[in-house]
Amino acid sequence: MAKQVSQIPQGAWYEPECKLCGGSVNHTNVKSYRAVTTLPGQENLDDVVPIFYQVRRELLVGPITSYSIRAIGTLPRLYLVHRHCERLIRFAAGSRGSTTPLLTIISVTTTHPQINTCGTLPISSLDRHALATRFNSRQAKDSAPAELSLRQHLLHLPSEIFLAILSYCQADQALSITASLDKLFFNSVVKQDIARQRVTMGIQAIQLLEGEESQVYTERTVNLLSEMTAIFVELGGEMYLHDIRASNRNDKRAGHAIDFTLEAPTLLALQTNHFGICNVAFALNEKGKPKWIRSNSREQKIFMDEVIEGRLERIRIVSDPIKCRMIHIDLPFHSSLHPRPLLPYKIGTWIPRSVKTINSPYLQFEGYFEPSYLELCGLESIYLSYSSNAGIRGIFSQGGEGRTEIPLGRGNERRTLRLLGCRKRSFPCNYAAFLQVRLQNGLFVPLLPNLNDYDILEQQECAAAKGIWWGSSYHSFYFNAVQ
Repeated sequence: MAKQVSQIPQGAWYEPECKLCGGSVNHTNVKSYRAVTTLPGQENLDDVVPIFYQVRRELLVGPITSYSIRAIGTLPRLYLVHRHCERLIRFAAGSRGSTTPLLTIISVTTTHPQINTCGTLPISSLDRHALATRFNSRQAKDSAPAELSLRQHLLHLPSEIFLAILSYCQADQALSITASLDKLFFNSVVKQDIARQRVTMGIQAIQLLEGEESQVYTERTVNLLSEMTAIFVELGGEMYLHDIRASNRNDKRAGHAIDFTLEAPTLLALQTNHFGICNVAFALNEKGKPKWIRSNSREQKIFMDEVIEGRLERIRIVSDPIKCRMIHIDLPFHSSLHPRPLLPYKIGTWIPRSVKTINSPYLQFEGYFEPSYLELCGLESIYLSYSSNAGIRGIFSQGGEGRTEIPLGRGNERRTLRLLGCRKRSFPCNYAAFLQVRLQNGLFVPLLPNLNDYDILEQQECAAAKGIWWGSSYHSFYFNAVQ
């Protein structure tokens, strides 16, 4: 049975972008947006007009005062949404649009990790007409004659040329042209513009949920049997994993169901994007590549994990109301409520499974970050970038803007690494990660800041490390030594 995902504490800050389209919010124009609390069952702010104090960057919504300064290790207190984005989604969704809670829609359209889409073309009246035409034809007005004429001319072209021409159009114009055409053309346009993809997903989510109120994010454990079924659902032009369950011939087949067989699985591989999981594999094919449950040719980020001993018996799934967001191997020694990061798949080779890890005490629900791998053998220098709290934010083999060179000298094939996870005493929500490499003379570089300012939460040394993989999300930094 699914249960609500445990969340980290709420802070007193607000997300500055619209949680539906991802675009900028004009905070001074308080009638153009509304606020919603980030957790279910809290204050109802539906009819409350915000008050914004420019000098202090402070937002007052009913009884809630919220600030622009983000507190690491906490959830925001408020999400902001454009009123026109919400109206568009509910209008295009039809009669069911008025009953689905806004927080439920946000949980489906939110990207993990967070993506800045403030530079995209704002949602326009053309988008409203196009999406109403696509999803709520009873409410849509007839297309303009000029638009119909252009569409008729373009349809005489081969589909490849048609799509190439659309790629040069503004996003709202391209969407308007394809609104009443075959799904292939519409999906192709939607997938190229993340703001319109998010709004489209919001409309489809309402229609799939049929007005029911769902928990925001849930987690559940699934036992892996020999006969399993994966169910996929289409949102925003992409297919996403909706559920994995034991096969049952008496089940009503919903969505796109695929039956598959497992034989002592030891591997978990995922294809993901910023909205969820697009594909899953539990075995390798004869070429040593993941044997995906659903055949598709679209490139995605690929992450993997494996069981060192025995077989993979259970997985833990974190989902929004419609699609799976994260999956990880459920093992007795893994106590975190959130899925751990998985190792990336490199071209033709495997990166060895990580053996040492620094874990952030607060692993926020951010999805799978994109890791990088650095081979240490033979390097005479590494380059580190640092955050404002002095912790590292990146590890590189080449210099660049904002990177500090750390000379290592001519080293051995493998090196000893020291990994530290710390918390700043003056600001308990401020966490920092530090990395040191031991030189041939026994000294560790670089020098650390004054550790009297920090509580050391975890310190590990890893001898004979071949390399290091690291990943940076909006709030956190993760790195593992690879032996």
